[in-house]
Amino acid sequence: MKIENLVKKFLADEKFTLRNTMVYGGLGLSKTSGGLNDVVTDIAFNGHPYTEERKRQVAEQLGEMMFYWHVLALTCEISPDEIVQQYVNMYLVKNNQLSVELNASILELMKHVKTNVKVSDDEIKRKRDEEKKKRVRDLMDELTK
Repeated sequence: MKIENLVKKFLADEKFTLRNTMVYGGLGLSKTSGGLNDVVTDIAFNGHPYTEERKRQVAEQLGEMMFYWHVLALTCEISPDEIVQQYVNMYLVKNNQLSVELNASILELMKHVKTNVKVSDDEIKRKRDEEKKKRVRDLMDELTK
């Protein structure tokens, strides 16, 4: 059974109010993320080995988090797929923007460092625009795959 269907069945059976459902989902998500943090902390900082038992614990916590996450998404009438797509779009745009800004900064720096190389403001703008267009094309290609 898909988790979304499980959550829909759960919500229909429990007959929560909107307020109670949001509290249930929000606090449940917070609680299970704390449980996951405990496992990660034990492995990363307390010297515990990553064993099959730890792997099971991580999977259990992630499963619970997915359940509560879906409870909140469906309660707020937001498609889980829409949330994921929105995050992917934001992530790609953010990372591409950083790359564009870095390239523009490098060109700006070159303008001041190398006196024998002339980089005009127009050249910087043109490069920045080219980078943005390329990033948008790449982003669109990623999103249509």
